[in-house]
Amino acid sequence: SARLSSARLPQASKIVIVGHSMGAHGALLLASSLAFDGRVVAVAAVAPWSSKSSYGDSNSRFVLDARVDGVDPLLRAVLDASLAEQDVDPHLAQLCSLKKVLLRVGADDRAVSPWFARRTRRLLADLCKDVIVYEEVPAKDHWWWDTDQPNDGGCVNDDTMRRFYADALDDESRAKRNSSAKQQQREALVVSNPSAIFGPTPSGYRILQQIVPFVRRSSLDVDGDALRTRNARRIQLPSSSSLGGGGGGGSSSKNTKTLVVDGDVVLVDSSSTESLCLGETSWHPCEDSDAENAETERSPASHGPARQVVQGEFVLVVAKRHTDLAVFVSNQFLTTGHARAPIVVVDAPRSWEASVLGKKKHKKRNVVFVGLPPDWALVNTTAALEVGPRLIRVGGCEWRHPDAAVIALLPIFEEGFGLRLGLLLHGNSDAALRVLVETFATPTIPPMARQPFSSDVPDVVVLDARRTEREGVPGYDLAGYWDARWALSPQATWVGGGARCRPRLDLDLDGEVPPPSWLQQQPPHSDSDSDSEKRTSLNNDEEV
Repeated sequence: SARLSSARLPQASKIVIVGHSMGAHGALLLASSLAFDGRVVAVAAVAPWSSKSSYGDSNSRFVLDARVDGVDPLLRAVLDASLAEQDVDPHLAQLCSLKKVLLRVGADDRAVSPWFARRTRRLLADLCKDVIVYEEVPAKDHWWWDTDQPNDGGCVNDDTMRRFYADALDDESRAKRNSSAKQQQREALVVSNPSAIFGPTPSGYRILQQIVPFVRRSSLDVDGDALRTRNARRIQLPSSSSLGGGGGGGSSSKNTKTLVVDGDVVLVDSSSTESLCLGETSWHPCEDSDAENAETERSPASHGPARQVVQGEFVLVVAKRHTDLAVFVSNQFLTTGHARAPIVVVDAPRSWEASVLGKKKHKKRNVVFVGLPPDWALVNTTAALEVGPRLIRVGGCEWRHPDAAVIALLPIFEEGFGLRLGLLLHGNSDAALRVLVETFATPTIPPMARQPFSSDVPDVVVLDARRTEREGVPGYDLAGYWDARWALSPQATWVGGGARCRPRLDLDLDGEVPPPSWLQQQPPHSDSDSDSEKRTSLNNDEEV
């Protein structure tokens, strides 16, 4: 996803995003994420494809795996959801705010079939056909240098493309489109992950939280003062100057605005209300501010999934005995994406706080914890996770055997700083930790390798190292996502037979949600000391 700050965008008043093949896929994703920035005016996608898994056999998922037959359909759905934001077609609605969208492909393309561009054109035409520029160039393959004559710029810089760039950057035509859009006052937003959208819509709305994270898409349709939502729990409102007042619906206060959200009439004080929240039965102004909410609930800055920790600056914090694992991870980031991952080695309880939180150079960095003893890492976090000597507990499920390991996204709050994200890598034994790191940090298809923790990793995964080493994904025991309050979301979590779970998760919802059926299963493992001791470590090595 495109988690970019405005400082990272080119210092220009107008931007056209252009890409070819894999770059075309990236261009469309980037444009949909930055469509509301105001400076992005157009996107050009040459030989585009819709998703990475649809491009060639080397990107196939759950096809060539050793034990794909053992992957439960629900488990696959949970893992797929971690990549859903990278599919272009479901998120085309944002592109309607741009001036132009160019889709271009060689008619004889044998690498990326023209079918992909045709489908994207058809889907976008149902939303806003006036923005589309489409061309299939006769007798051209995937890439070409010469369109009509030698060295004329080819597929990305010939006369056709240059005219497109000039028109997109023309102020007069852009002003006409902006004026027309303002008259319509209609906007559509579709997100699989709220953190994948940079900024609010032109009128100032944004989805901040989902009811069910990741496994269900969220949408927001704005028609003047009427809003229709799907799977949205918290919505950012426009600023007071944009929202205005006027006492609609009979209100007498000039600062009060009347909105109709999913049929609910909501009176909003535009001078003080920052967002709307969905209660048990209806929408209402949120009682806490967005800043206060950040310490206890998720926001786009902390919405995950696990890879969000390493999509900005981060530091690896590792126990001295596991330095080799941290070096391995750091080298993988350098190799796969030229990323710098500094390592901080700690050998005393809580010393990482002084080494990271107390250092100016690490002030804004997220933290990846590799093999720290349990009481060293889990500080200042509200996630429903507990680890201890030969213990992993997530929500209402726990693992006491030495083959269990967990990777989990965590919020970390620091006095005077606020939120930073952590990624915990922990094993009930050294061998389990090593399998965990190798599973999620080893490239799969060099040289087009994904970076560590970036593919098929939701917010939290618990695995059985012995089975995962032998079978792959079927060795997982739990995979899922935190809800808006950092509890385990039962609607977005898969639990396998290797987990020992209480009759229900601690949902903090006053017992109104019935327990999921998968929590009624009989536990396969006893939590007694004698039973846990019967199951030996992979290599009988020391516990973390």
